Amino acid sequence: ASSPRAATASWRGTPYAPQFRLLLRSFTLLKPDMARRVLLSLGISTCSVVALLGTLSSASRVELGRPLYTDKDAPIYDRVADLLSKMTLQEKIVQTYAPYGAFDVEAFGATSVGMMSINPATKCASCTPEQLVQARNKIQATLVNGSRLHIPGSFSQEALHSATKGGTVFPELVTQGSSWDPELVENIASAVAAEARMTGVDVAFSPVLNQWVDSRFGRLQEGFSENPTLTAAYAVAAANGFQGPQPAGKWAPMAQDKVVALGKHYAAYGAAIGGLNGAPAELSERTLREFFLKSWKAFAKAGGKGAMTAHNTVLDRPCHANP
Repeated sequence: ASSPRAATASWRGTPYAPQFRLLLRSFTLLKPDMARRVLLSLGISTCSVVALLGTLSSASRVELGRPLYTDKDAPIYDRVADLLSKMTLQEKIVQTYAPYGAFDVEAFGATSVGMMSINPATKCASCTPEQLVQARNKIQATLVNGSRLHIPGSFSQEALHSATKGGTVFPELVTQGSSWDPELVENIASAVAAEARMTGVDVAFSPVLNQWVDSRFGRLQEGFSENPTLTAAYAVAAANGFQGPQPAGKWAPMAQDKVVALGKHYAAYGAAIGGLNGAPAELSERTLREFFLKSWKAFAKAGGKGAMTAHNTVLDRPCHANP
């Protein structure tokens, strides 16, 4: 192109413009002279480079020397790989921590932490939503500003049928399940997700995919149904409601009113002997796979991103210690 203006016009409106811009973002990590030589070797003129770099906003470019993981426009998996390569062993270990009770943010200020339950962490069980957000943001600021790599923490919340004090309270899952209406369940999950996200929560402890086979079990109201086919249909609906469309086995960006759906409890939690919470689940592998895992398979195929392990043993192995 004879000029920056002409170069911009020649690339805009072509199907290759997005890919070319991504290529240029990668080249900004190189030293200027090296980037120029590589681009020229591809037959791209200096004028074209200047013009197209000008079309990239400063927010979408990776500045020279700036870590790739800080570029919000870069592919998620590339950002994760870049961040992991820079983390120390201790920084990786604390990402497996998920304190549920009292939380001392100063203990993790230099390393950040994986996930916190928002009410105990903020000591805000009786706070208004506004107070909860303020307390949550104070913790997040300490983690981001204090940690070496500025890694934010994740905030979770129990969200079976509501997400915050002062929020909408829907019927328990057993009542939702009796509606035989997956669309209704998806709409409820979507509403709960939106209210959770507005208070700074990004992970919802929901849905419960247990199938209760003993009426003595004390958490019966938390599950949709004792039927694997019906529960599987609700698992898909809840995953879509909480998260929006998500690919199975991969991560994709979520909308600002969505949260990660963390299903529970994996697996066969409702099969505890005598209906006792945490008692062993004595069952055959065939029953486990055909009856208790059917809803989990549907949840995973729908893009469900999280799972809380059950408190019992399955096939004589504790779920928390089963690789």
